[in-house]
Amino acid sequence: DTRQVISRFKTEQQALAQMDHPGIAQVFEAGETEAGRPYFAMEYVPGVAITTFCDRERVRLRERLGIFLQVCDAIQHAHQKGVIHRDIKPSNVLVSQREGHASPKVIDFGIIKASGDAVTPEGSLTREGVVLGTVGYMSPEQIGAIEAPVDTRTDIYSLGVILYELLSGSLPFDLARLRRAPWVEALRMMREEDPPPPAVRAAQSESGEIAAHRDTDSRSLVRDLKGELEWITLRALEKEPDRRYASASELAADVRRYLANEPVLAAAPSTMYRLRKYARRHRVGVASAALVLVAILGGAIAASVGLNRAVNAERIARREAGASKQVADFLVSLFHASSPGVSKGETLTARGLLDEGARRMASDSTMDPHVRARLLGAMGDSYLNLAVLDEGIRLTRAALTTSEAAVPRDDLEIAHQLDKLANAYSMAGRRDSISAVVERALALIGPNGERDPALYAWCLYRKGKLAMLRGDLGPADSLLKIATRTAESQPTSDTNLLQRIYGTRATTAHTSQNLDAAEQFYLRSLELSGQSGDLAHTLQIHRQLAGLYAQLGKGEKALDHAKEGVSLARRLFAADHPLLADALAGKAQALLSLERFDEAIEVQEEAVGILRKRGKPTEHLAYELQLLAMLYRLDRRHDLAIARARESCDMNRATLGLDHFVTAGAIAELASCCVAAGRGREADPQFRLAIDVLERIHDQTIYVPQTYKAYADLCRDDGRWARADSLYGRAIAAADSTASGMQDMIAETRIGQALLRAQQGRHAEAESMMAAGLRGKRGALPEHDPSLGDAYLAWAEVKLRAGDAAGAIERMRHAVRSGAKADDVAWYPALATLKSRSDYPLLISP
Repeated sequence: DTRQVISRFKTEQQALAQMDHPGIAQVFEAGETEAGRPYFAMEYVPGVAITTFCDRERVRLRERLGIFLQVCDAIQHAHQKGVIHRDIKPSNVLVSQREGHASPKVIDFGIIKASGDAVTPEGSLTREGVVLGTVGYMSPEQIGAIEAPVDTRTDIYSLGVILYELLSGSLPFDLARLRRAPWVEALRMMREEDPPPPAVRAAQSESGEIAAHRDTDSRSLVRDLKGELEWITLRALEKEPDRRYASASELAADVRRYLANEPVLAAAPSTMYRLRKYARRHRVGVASAALVLVAILGGAIAASVGLNRAVNAERIARREAGASKQVADFLVSLFHASSPGVSKGETLTARGLLDEGARRMASDSTMDPHVRARLLGAMGDSYLNLAVLDEGIRLTRAALTTSEAAVPRDDLEIAHQLDKLANAYSMAGRRDSISAVVERALALIGPNGERDPALYAWCLYRKGKLAMLRGDLGPADSLLKIATRTAESQPTSDTNLLQRIYGTRATTAHTSQNLDAAEQFYLRSLELSGQSGDLAHTLQIHRQLAGLYAQLGKGEKALDHAKEGVSLARRLFAADHPLLADALAGKAQALLSLERFDEAIEVQEEAVGILRKRGKPTEHLAYELQLLAMLYRLDRRHDLAIARARESCDMNRATLGLDHFVTAGAIAELASCCVAAGRGREADPQFRLAIDVLERIHDQTIYVPQTYKAYADLCRDDGRWARADSLYGRAIAAADSTASGMQDMIAETRIGQALLRAQQGRHAEAESMMAAGLRGKRGALPEHDPSLGDAYLAWAEVKLRAGDAAGAIERMRHAVRSGAKADDVAWYPALATLKSRSDYPLLISP
């Protein structure tokens, strides 16, 4: 079957060719020997199996985790390119020493799928089977123990096995027993038996050899393996794919959290989860025991429940009645302050009533602490909604302190106050303070939210939003999915929560350039905000939809949403409110997509002016300054563009730090502004800094391919062709071709490559790449999108460099029909030589 093997490999090779990662060995080609045997040509890796390397070098646990993280990053890269390994095992992860550091490299991508080899429980290969992989490292669905698709989560399971082995020195299952067992018994073991935690497996080792290989002693090893490392490993080894980590990057993120002493997403299995697992394995015995237990306890429970309910109901009713009276008395006294005799004829505003309420709360020591906490929390929310952030945070903290000191202690009330404080920190942009507060609330609610599922969903939403803002898109998506399921499973839906969850899921999808999902989630969030009457959230979704439709080339639709958002903001908020600035920025984005630069700049300047009045640098202001810089750059007002871009960079560094994808994006925009101004030497170090940051933090957003492509354009025009070629390749490799929002990015990169090939004199390649780039743009954008005009001008230059002046003129006519203007031709100086021709198209002046 040599021909079939090679044919399958050629199909797989199309996906393999897209991978460009230092942790993945390249697979070059397939062929057959003179004897008719198939062969694969691969990069030579002078290393040994990852487990062998770590044991031989006595690598400690933390260093082993560092090597494992590099493997996860390589697998994540492959998954982004649509390639599943299917046979991850130590012998396919080779490690060598490079410059004193361990350098792992994954080999054999696609080989097992191409060869079609199957595995029996004995580990032998057969042409007849359908199970692909290696016994001991295959997931339950891969071996056929459960019914589930074989997808990227199959590789997550295999990564979990390797992690288990790196930690404990053994496989999760007894391989000898697995191989000796009949096939049906092997399936049952994989389906029903749980592997012992790594610490237990390490403790079962009679010798100290395993600990010695990790440069420690047995007692210390067992201690270090307990807790979070166990939770991470066992989550990767979950039998049900939905319970595993959703991606290799999510698994890696949890390992990084462990190494940084931060809370991990994985958690110890709950008692109910363990009971369900036990019941599933022992259905008959559990059912019989349950019947006996019900018969014995039923009478006793029935006798006591009624009394307990009555006592509890009476206690709660008395407490709530007293609380209601105290709240009513407080409100009556507060509104009495607005009477002319007390207010001396002055009209009290909502802010004035709040200030009066805060003053009275500070002087009232007789109020029940539980009631006091609720009122302080409510007033804190009101200050936050008025954008009086410092006072809002102060009162919210006071509410939490009051709840913590109240007797009797109410853990759920404290959890609610912690959630309010997390929201206050979020509104103030104090992200570093949010995580610890949310984790405290989750600890009080319980590991799976049993004590208060609704509050559990709120906390997961806040945790997911924080992960999204940090750029951890995989973990954010997983948390938000669980939050959605939890919120939607409640008897009464909390539309206020659901609209926020769907809005954040939309932003996560938008950042990942999954624009179809983003649109779906934005519209769902908008629908929910209409049901709840939350106009503030409604205007935010209008702004985000404006940005999405602007990116999709639907400028008029973008402008409709933007105008609706601005109208709402002006009705709801004062002229200096940050949400009005947000709505105005959405309108600027919509106008930008229609190339109405003067109007866009005017609107964006108003937005920036509002945020400047708040008196201190914020992430919000830095983002809007970056958009303003882009507008000035596209309008060719270079000095202003560079000034605003530099200001945005400085502000992002101050608020987010250098190692953040938003900061890197601002640096890249500054570099682009310098290029547009003809200051390429200033742009070069900025591009290199942005790329260094993005690669160091393993960013997966559109900033990565955008920055590679922009720097490649600079290198191309500077004559650094080899460097440009490499950067174009990295841009395409970094752009997830399955994400709808990346299609235009990939097309732009192809066009940049075409111009490079034209400069190199490789005209046939240039023509082919140009045609592919234009096809991509046509597929990603509406028929008359303005950027199509720029693409046709680029094609005209490619034609001209090939000596085809008539072809260049024809492409320029296409550019005019797509809206190109005279100034646009200035970006392609070579086209100026065509002006003397009689058939030179009359371009519309801007």
